[in-house]
Amino acid sequence: MSEPPHRPTPKYERRIESFNSSGKFSGPNLEKIFADCWQKENERKRYINHGVTTLEGILEPLDNDISRITPVTSRESEVAASVITWLGTNCGWSFLQETLRTIEVERAKKKTDNNLINEKEPNGTG
Repeated sequence: MSEPPHRPTPKYERRIESFNSSGKFSGPNLEKIFADCWQKENERKRYINHGVTTLEGILEPLDNDISRITPVTSRESEVAASVITWLGTNCGWSFLQETLRTIEVERAKKKTDNNLINEKEPNGTG
């Protein structure tokens, strides 16, 4: 198992820096926050998931044989870091907000459906 990079690729670091210096964004640097949190999430900890990182687990879910985990390539690490960093952009943040709204709508529908079922059944039993 190889160690995935613990920071975004230099290409993405430059992109984050240029985004900040453009003057177009005055709030917290969400791209950097997402990148930093992803870096922390992928720190190898021997006492969590037998030392398998989050990215390794995503790319090759554990089947109780950690010796079969394929090393993460630089390309895989770069793509994953790019997607995570993208979540901090305006487009990525909008995607997250819309997804969370959709989840809340679905939860509300399910709760309503469950309430209707329980109302039809005496004491919640069939």
